[in-house]
Amino acid sequence: MSFAITGKIVEIMGEQQVNPTLRKREFVLEYIDKNPQYPQYIKFELKNRNCDLIDAYQRDEVVQVDFDLRGRRWVNAQGNEGFFNTLEAWRLGRPGMGAAPVQPQVAAAAHTAPPAPRVEGQHLDGLHTDLPF
Repeated sequence: MSFAITGKIVEIMGEQQVNPTLRKREFVLEYIDKNPQYPQYIKFELKNRNCDLIDAYQRDEVVQVDFDLRGRRWVNAQGNEGFFNTLEAWRLGRPGMGAAPVQPQVAAAAHTAPPAPRVEGQHLDGLHTDLPF
């Protein structure tokens, strides 16, 4: 599932080499929906070639983030099951100026779905929520 959201960058973390084939970098976006008194702080993840996308931006800069919602099941050594979600960013851009270009082979291979729907505080079924997804 692909989405887009606009907010202010509040934190940019360093790159991590998770394993020989996976690099990861995280950043946090401050998202304000209906009530500015309660901003949401949303952590996104960039992977491999996309890790460098954040280099064109700084803290306190407003950006549009196109991302995929990912969910995984995890079972620990004791057999206990857990679940977690990841917001995997694949394009960043300045509002009103278009998104930063994505390397064509990455965009074509990983993102053949139609353009991401606008989130802006609206749930997929049309109901407004305080959550950006």
